[in-house]
Amino acid sequence: MLSRVDTFDETICKDLKEAGVGIIKFGVETGSLRIRKKILNRNIQDKAIIKAFKICKQYKIESWAFNMVGLPTETKKELYKTFELNGKIKPDNFWLSIYYPIEKTHLGDYCFANKLVDTAIFGNLKDYRTESPIISRYFKNGEIGLVYKVAAWILNYYAYPKHKEIFRKLIAKVFRLRKEGASQAEIENFITTQNTYLYGELIPPYYAQKFKHIALKINSRYSKQ
Repeated sequence: MLSRVDTFDETICKDLKEAGVGIIKFGVETGSLRIRKKILNRNIQDKAIIKAFKICKQYKIESWAFNMVGLPTETKKELYKTFELNGKIKPDNFWLSIYYPIEKTHLGDYCFANKLVDTAIFGNLKDYRTESPIISRYFKNGEIGLVYKVAAWILNYYAYPKHKEIFRKLIAKVFRLRKEGASQAEIENFITTQNTYLYGELIPPYYAQKFKHIALKINSRYSKQ
């Protein structure tokens, strides 16, 4: 089922558990309070988000966190705060999308009215897992898409300090390849190859990249560790 962290508490969770609910999905959206409040009109504090996921763990209900990157006016610091917050709550399932402005919605109309949409990129996008069509003073073209591709590594960097240095080096390598002019195919091959290495070398729980569908899930076998 879907729920909201600001209307969720232990009593509700207990009743849901008794009713047979096994998965609860929450919209975290962003780790930036400014973005949540000013851009998304969601006046929700970090402590409410942290508490909701803690309660789910207490009652052994699988928790999902829905998040976005590439939001209008989002800074680099705010983008990484999204991963930092998810690293704290450690959802069982981490879902990430690149913000896609939809006309006739409040935020979509705001983006188009304020000329924040790159119409050339927007016109060629087929989904919300490719690239950001939002014009930004903080990110270069293609940078948000690259963040999306290594999202699992960034999340692991914050979620599991034991492996922090491994993921820092991998993330830096991907951005260095892009800066040096490597092709998209070369970058994706590097990511795929390194993921194969990580699966064999790192001890779960950790988040694994799924390229066709970025639902990143911890192996439940290790949930008690």
